[in-house]
Amino acid sequence: MKKILLFASALAGLFLAGSCQRETLEPEQMAGTVKFTVEAPGAIATKTIADGMNVNEVHYEVYKNVDGVDHALLDPDSEPMAKGVVAMENKKANITLDLLQDQKYTVIFWAQVEGTGHYDTSDLRCVAFEGEVDANDESRAAFFRRFDFDTYEHKDYANIVLRRPFAQLNLLTTMESLKPVSTGQTSGYEIDAKESQIIVSGLATSFNTVDGVGIAYDQPLTFAMAATPEEQGQATLAVNGKDYHYVSMNYMFVPVDAKDGSALVELKYEIVTDKGSIKHEIASVPIRENYRTNVIGNLFTKESKFEIIVDAEFDGQNLVDVWDGREVSEPAIVDGKYVISTAAELAWLSAAVNGTLPPVAVNGVAQPTPKPQKFNGKTFMLLEDINLANPSIELPDVTWTPIGATGKFEGTFDGNGKTIYGLKVVAEGKASAGLFANAKYVKNVTVDGAQITGQYKTGVIVGNGLCSRIDNCHVINSTVTVTPYNQDEANNVGGIVGYLSAENEAWVKNCTVENTTISAYRKVGGIVGAANQAAVVTGNTVKNSFVIADQTPEYKEAKAADLGEIVGYVHTKATVEENTAENVELTHKVNSVEELNNAADGAYVNLGAGVYNLTQDVTVDNMPVQVREGAVVINGTDYTITAGSAGHYAMITNGADASLVIDASVASLGGGVAADNGAKVEFNGQGVDISKYTKSSPARYNFYASRGGEIVINSGTFKFHSTNNTRRAYVCVENGGKVIINGGEFGKASTRDGYTGIRVIDAQSEVLVYGGTFGFDPSEWVAAGYYAKKDGQKWVVVSLSEGDNLKDAVAVAGATVKVAAGEYAFPTTIAEGVNIVCEPGTVFTGSANLNIKTASVEGATFKNENGSVVNSGSISGTYKNCVFEGKNAFRYGYAGESLVFEDCTFRETADEWVFHFDGASTGVTNASIICRRCTFDGDRVAIAGGVKSLVMEDCDFINGSYFNSYCNSEYTGCDFNTSVRPLAAHHKYTDCTIKGSALSVSNLKFYEGYDCTLNIDGVAYTYADGLVKNAEGAVVAWHRGILADALAAANADMTLVLLNDIYGDVTVAQKEGVKIVIDGNGKNYDGMITVDGKSATYTTAGLTVKNLTFNASSISGDACIRLGDGTNATRYTCNVAVEGCTFEVPGAVGVKSYTGGDKNLTVKGCTATSAAHSLLQAKGINGILVDGCTINSKNGLNFNNSTNVTVNNCNADVRGYAARFGEGSAADTAAETYAITNSTLKSACEDGDAVIILRGTAANSTLTLTNTTLVGTTEITNNTNAQVIR
Repeated sequence: MKKILLFASALAGLFLAGSCQRETLEPEQMAGTVKFTVEAPGAIATKTIADGMNVNEVHYEVYKNVDGVDHALLDPDSEPMAKGVVAMENKKANITLDLLQDQKYTVIFWAQVEGTGHYDTSDLRCVAFEGEVDANDESRAAFFRRFDFDTYEHKDYANIVLRRPFAQLNLLTTMESLKPVSTGQTSGYEIDAKESQIIVSGLATSFNTVDGVGIAYDQPLTFAMAATPEEQGQATLAVNGKDYHYVSMNYMFVPVDAKDGSALVELKYEIVTDKGSIKHEIASVPIRENYRTNVIGNLFTKESKFEIIVDAEFDGQNLVDVWDGREVSEPAIVDGKYVISTAAELAWLSAAVNGTLPPVAVNGVAQPTPKPQKFNGKTFMLLEDINLANPSIELPDVTWTPIGATGKFEGTFDGNGKTIYGLKVVAEGKASAGLFANAKYVKNVTVDGAQITGQYKTGVIVGNGLCSRIDNCHVINSTVTVTPYNQDEANNVGGIVGYLSAENEAWVKNCTVENTTISAYRKVGGIVGAANQAAVVTGNTVKNSFVIADQTPEYKEAKAADLGEIVGYVHTKATVEENTAENVELTHKVNSVEELNNAADGAYVNLGAGVYNLTQDVTVDNMPVQVREGAVVINGTDYTITAGSAGHYAMITNGADASLVIDASVASLGGGVAADNGAKVEFNGQGVDISKYTKSSPARYNFYASRGGEIVINSGTFKFHSTNNTRRAYVCVENGGKVIINGGEFGKASTRDGYTGIRVIDAQSEVLVYGGTFGFDPSEWVAAGYYAKKDGQKWVVVSLSEGDNLKDAVAVAGATVKVAAGEYAFPTTIAEGVNIVCEPGTVFTGSANLNIKTASVEGATFKNENGSVVNSGSISGTYKNCVFEGKNAFRYGYAGESLVFEDCTFRETADEWVFHFDGASTGVTNASIICRRCTFDGDRVAIAGGVKSLVMEDCDFINGSYFNSYCNSEYTGCDFNTSVRPLAAHHKYTDCTIKGSALSVSNLKFYEGYDCTLNIDGVAYTYADGLVKNAEGAVVAWHRGILADALAAANADMTLVLLNDIYGDVTVAQKEGVKIVIDGNGKNYDGMITVDGKSATYTTAGLTVKNLTFNASSISGDACIRLGDGTNATRYTCNVAVEGCTFEVPGAVGVKSYTGGDKNLTVKGCTATSAAHSLLQAKGINGILVDGCTINSKNGLNFNNSTNVTVNNCNADVRGYAARFGEGSAADTAAETYAITNSTLKSACEDGDAVIILRGTAANSTLTLTNTTLVGTTEITNNTNAQVIR
């Protein structure tokens, strides 16, 4: 059906014919208008008395959509900012609202029939029934909408769809019921229905339009006796192509607690006919907001049966058929397919396959009971959604007989994207349970809200999927419960299919199970219970569901649970791949030590959450004990769990929600204890022994952690068969696994193929050792703050913070010492090749002896608040990622033969020395200092001549005022914010950047007689006459101050090239005969350039600004390039050219003049982006050329009263005007000429603009358009007598 629409008109003058209302809500700072056109819909496909065609007025209320202010939407005591009623003419009405800018609003619309008084609309946030409610009253039709919007930018709104706030309930009787025929009669009598009323329990009597829900009413609501729809001119209503007699029609608000806007209500009806009154009750009638429910049946006889259809025709939704549990109806055959539209037709399929169709008589002769049909090669297709739940009081428990329960379905069932609701199956013994007991091919169907109870092969779609092919089927909000019978079975249970097998082909593909609970004793999966033989399970998803193996009932023979998120049991010949599980909880219910003790051979033993107190040793032959969800604690210090095999670990904890604490010993023929997939394990037992298995196997570690699994080892003795021929280790981690060792005794390590006592396979995994005794050196894995101390033939891990352990640790040549966060005194002696690795937060306090020679330090902070980190001492070694901080960072240091700093920071805290070397260490003749990627944050840097060489690579000097180097120095890729003073020969600067607010040309001191070069970005520069110039003689600038100084000093023609982005404003003062070029060189400019014409009209002066991007987030003025500053003192600029520039400052103009009198402006090859206000705002300029520009700003070119204007080769796509000529409303007698050539000008014509606008002072002028295209709602607005030549 058509829907009510609200859509925006482009201009007020173009509104469709109809009544119009305009209202100003707030008088200041208008953002313009927001315009709506409200249109009532046309008739629906089947004309009914309730099609909404009679709605003829719209009520509206406007609120602020923020809290704590006047007119707030959610304040129940607030009043609307404005409210009104707009009449509809020809089913249309226009509404225009003037609104304050930068605000959030909500408007509520309520459309109804004028003058009926049916609804209380005094506050549209809650509309209530008013007065008594009559039945069959189509004047109660109404529509509503809450619409949120803002005025941060001007916008009109289109295609806003209103919806009905209620459900519609119709009573329809069969045409045959009007002429009933009694037994033995050949003709009957006619019934004429005159009036009807209904009483409904479970409704709402008011409607909250803010949230779109009804407000529940705890009393029955009477729709009082009134003439039937027939008496009002409509005798019949067609449903699914069949006509029914129309007895009653009523609108009903659905209560707030109704799921998805639907509810079940109880209905009592009374129909007054010419033969007497008829009364009846119907329980559990479904109604749904914005839907039509049709109650269909023989309403006039005693034994009435009803079919209830929630009709799509009310809102274009799918049909929902509600079944009485008994009726069967043979579906029609269309294009060779059986098409099913009702539950009765689906039930016919079940009966036909199962051989339970009732016998029929032919020519009065009884026929045999029909045989079961297989429908091989036939297709059944759903045309509508099907509801198998029953609303009847007499039959509250309706169960479904699975298709194929006593037969075989060998056809194709195509759900056609439809949904089956309310499927309820109860099966016993070895009967297969589901929508189908068996089926060859099922596809494209959704089952919602199924309740399946069985004892054997069970699935919501198919129970026994022998040779089944299931595609694109979906199960939601369902429950599957399968329990053992006769202490047996309760297996092969899945969300889609229970058992899937075939010699050749059987599959489940692209199916989903969501919000569903599946429980069985064993072989239970989210999609498939058991995938056997050639079964294929691929592309399926299980979400937000529970899969339970409940092995607490008494069972004939204990067997493996075989449960899984996707598939429970997987045969070796089955294929299960590319499936997805999200938030699926697996539960295997084993709830006692006795059950654990009695675990059968071959069974996966999954422990449910709880505490298990061992009273004896436990042996699980050849299989692991698993924890897959919940917290498990095993107590039994004196007992051992023996489990696992060559291919399995003894104890496996798997899943992020699984945890295991073991206070017992573990033995295994394979691996010991594993944590996988985010699981957590804590081992406090006597040990893990895997020494009995001597061969290599996939499970060859005492402890194994993978995929985020984590194990903490606190105690125990750990053994494996550790010959040189055995690939084994005590601990292995991979794929993000982690093991923490706090204690325990580990023996010797295997040496075969690189195996050691501990294996860390990838960089995402780690082992941290905090304690324990080892028969191998564990130093590689020792945690920060600890080290492995050699004690005879063993290594004992101890804390560095205790006693002299740090001193002892660094005394071992070549050792790696990991220091934990904390404060320490730096050791005075460090052995050759020691690598000290520090955690963040490791601080060495006081003055330190940093003469570490071949040793290295990583990640340390050296700090001396009262002096220098190094004070008159030798410094050598390698320092990486260190911080040196003190009153002086370095002071009077002496460089050793090799001193390297990488990624270090030097910081002084008292305006003294940040990096000071007074020479070389005694006896060192080749002292060198290398700094890579270092930061010097302090006042002074000085390197004395005793140092042979200084190399600085990619270093940053900040906050300093003094840099002094007397040695051979090379600087590559460095940033200097300090004063650079090369005082000795052979200084070389390569690709360096010199910047900073304190830096000006005078800071660069190049002295005669020294071989010094300044190399910035690989280009050599010279210094002369207070300016730095490139090889072509152009002045270079890398800072606003340098640019400003150069401009101020320009008394002759000058070209300036920018080497860096520039931040800040500059002024170019024009001088007679001086032409200046500012070449942006592709850099960015964060500021404004102001041209000062000195109010002098220097006709031989000139300025060109080119190749520059203006990209500040904001600037101090309104334009990036200003011709004057708006005062008379700076006016009359001449010969300004802007070339190849980009303007993207939000809300700013690219180029603007202010007072008039400027001469000769050229804007060429420039771009104004969508953020900008416009490319050009010109006032009174004589001679303007705009050529080759791209304009995407809000507006384009505003020439005002400028003269001799030419626009060539431009492309504009703007929201306002593309070009505007003239200003004001007064006419001007001067005849000006404007020309636009080879251009495309396009505009969205917002705010009433046109593509081109000619205003008052453009009168008597001529605009010539040559080979130019105009695109916009309004191409030209000409409020003058200007001539336009096209």
